[in-house]
Amino acid sequence: KACFREFTQKSDKPTWTIDLAYKPVDAVMAYAKYSRGYRGGGVNQSNVGNEFWSPEKVDTYELGVKTSFDGPIRGAFNVSGFYNNFQDQQISVFINACTAGAGACTTPAPVGINGIQNVGKSTIKGIEADLMLEPFDGFRFEAGYAYLDAKVKASNVPACDTARYDCVNAVYLQSGDELFYSPKHRLTVTGTYTLPLDESIGRIALGATFVHTAKQYFSHNDDHAFSVGAIPFNASRLAATNLLTLNLNWSDVAGAPIDLALFATNVTNRKYRVAASNSLATLGADYAILGEPRMYGLRLKYKFGD
Repeated sequence: KACFREFTQKSDKPTWTIDLAYKPVDAVMAYAKYSRGYRGGGVNQSNVGNEFWSPEKVDTYELGVKTSFDGPIRGAFNVSGFYNNFQDQQISVFINACTAGAGACTTPAPVGINGIQNVGKSTIKGIEADLMLEPFDGFRFEAGYAYLDAKVKASNVPACDTARYDCVNAVYLQSGDELFYSPKHRLTVTGTYTLPLDESIGRIALGATFVHTAKQYFSHNDDHAFSVGAIPFNASRLAATNLLTLNLNWSDVAGAPIDLALFATNVTNRKYRVAASNSLATLGADYAILGEPRMYGLRLKYKFGD
């Protein structure tokens, strides 16, 4: 006799944005923004015993000031602070079924849990600032900085049942964990110089961009193994990176409707990790996934018509 199971998940919520702006003078604007975001729940019927996940909502608050200035040095300066409050945040949960006879495993689950669950409450708060200066004709300096604090504040994932699951190697966010891909600090600095050439030659600009990104988590899969000394370093945590990019842009080459761009990324050829295979619990080893090496390239664009 055939057996059927049917699952239904329905939800609806309003979303909105309230944005206020005030300009005390032409070159200064202050603003405040409040938004409500919403993501519906869902169903994964293969996640036996955990087939549903609930809707997620977020309240975001932002205050900021945008300014510009002229004079001997032209430029602009913007700064903002933000606070995001997540409720029932939807996050992937990975818990393998345990192996009979291993530890407290007495009644192994038929399958593991591998899908989306709600982790409770988390917050993302920080500041962003950017500066642009043109100290003399042809040269532009730009800098941007961001500070981010992104953590889980409360978890409602139920306690793992060691009789059914491999709880030691379970992977899900718990209270106090940092959210993924949330570096505390990021600094970007760009300098661009446009050569003082006759218009018949075209417009040639030389630029360099330096980006510092602080250490961050891309997952928490290897946290336990690292804490008990089973592996020499936590592959789930990415080290800080310092990357340099150079570029040359030549617009209207020799008066022709052609734009030419040369670029070089990761100029110092730094080796850095961007992820790992998350296979420690299954294969007994983890494999680092590296970022792009130094690359050179050329782009050519031809403009048709006026």
